[in-house]
Amino acid sequence: MTMVSRLAGATLVAVCMGHGEFAAAAQAGSDSSTQPSKQLLRQLNRAISEMALPEPVPYEQYKLRLGKSIRDLAEEVEGSVTDVLGAPEPAFAYCLPNRYGVVSTALCLNGRFLVAAAANNPFDAAGAFPAYGVHLTSAAGYLFFLDPTNPEVVIKEINGCFVANPSSHWIFAAGLTNFEVAIIVEDLYTGIQRTYHNNAGATFSTIIDQGTPFPCP
Repeated sequence: MTMVSRLAGATLVAVCMGHGEFAAAAQAGSDSSTQPSKQLLRQLNRAISEMALPEPVPYEQYKLRLGKSIRDLAEEVEGSVTDVLGAPEPAFAYCLPNRYGVVSTALCLNGRFLVAAAANNPFDAAGAFPAYGVHLTSAAGYLFFLDPTNPEVVIKEINGCFVANPSSHWIFAAGLTNFEVAIIVEDLYTGIQRTYHNNAGATFSTIIDQGTPFPCP
């Protein structure tokens, strides 16, 4: 399944693959295309394998892992909204994140979606290196490359199952970089992956992906 999204001077092509497979292409303008390097994809594969749980665990463990300071505040604000939308809390978590503010090799969004990324600096020949994730909320986090105080990409997952037709889980991301970046989002419930790629030297284009292959619930 391929989705083409035209974004701010670039065409992003996201290819849906099965578990353990990666594919993506991006076109600068409309006359050339590139794919993430093998180095970038190896970094992604390593990060995914380190974060996925061998077996699902009760969602309560996911909530405990996140910590209470931010989650309690979010629940106070979002509780009434959740009741209106009818979105039930998941029964199981398929990945466990680090606590808020703690660096990890990948982001675990809502206990189901793993986000890993790798980057390549177009201004030197050092090669590809992994991105690191820091959770902001249960559904969102940011990625940095070389400096923990320098966020490069913010990404979040939105449960669109109760507000859209056709419904799915959405992925939104925005970047503050012109490095080559490859981001993979894996739905651990189904094994389906979506990969996004930003060309080296190009300004990272905002991703508004409401046509993901990630099914409800």
